[in-house]
Amino acid sequence: METPVVIVGGGTAGCTVASHLAAHTQRRIIVCEPGRHSPHDDHPAFFDVVGDTSLVDAESIELCSHRTTSRYLQARAIGGGSAVNAMLLTGEEPSHLHGLTRPAEPNDMGDLARALLASGGEPCRLWWNRGRWNPGRALLHLVDEGRVDIRTDAVSRIEFDDRRVVAVWCGETRIDTDVVVLAAGALESPRLLLRSGGAGFVQGIGEGIQDHPCITFLLPLRNTNSFRFDATTVKRIDVDSGGKGLLVTYERAGARDTAHG
Repeated sequence: METPVVIVGGGTAGCTVASHLAAHTQRRIIVCEPGRHSPHDDHPAFFDVVGDTSLVDAESIELCSHRTTSRYLQARAIGGGSAVNAMLLTGEEPSHLHGLTRPAEPNDMGDLARALLASGGEPCRLWWNRGRWNPGRALLHLVDEGRVDIRTDAVSRIEFDDRRVVAVWCGETRIDTDVVVLAAGALESPRLLLRSGGAGFVQGIGEGIQDHPCITFLLPLRNTNSFRFDATTVKRIDVDSGGKGLLVTYERAGARDTAHG
């Protein structure tokens, strides 16, 4: 009997992979994700949502290059970071989500987003029900249809036999499989591989992890800003070094700071 495809992690990447596979294979799909479903998907303002401590966990990570410790917010929810923050879907929607998103409209935007749009920016895409973008909702539709199963126990290790995947352990449950998609995030994915003995045959696991370069600046707002979504518009920029950048506007600086964007 054909074994299932096991996706470790039901965050932004894991949900997207599950939706894509469901449209292209008849194999059973299992997503292992201990986080719960966010009840805030239809709340447009992500700054009001990101403070839900049942969905977000601050994890301390030591940065080896500097020997300093930083705290990173990690989403613990179906849909991952996109369930709690201003996850922006730019460009065209993936084919497996055709018809499920729409571009942000002017009445969704605040002054900053409209200004960026006027200077060459582009609207992001929102979910079809006028909520914030969260691919976790597509996963839950597939669960309701019986196309995907969710296991809520955290994956403790991946079992290998002569460098080939043979099983995934969710808590005390062994799932036989020959295909694993590791989508547990930049921190947990290498940690799981190291815990499973992957360092014995794959070099460099967990090395070179770094943040995207980011510059943040505040703008004082002249008027009380009227908007539905905290973030709706981006502008693609070319960096002098030859790289690419993305300029994002936020209509306020935080849940309690409406005087700045």
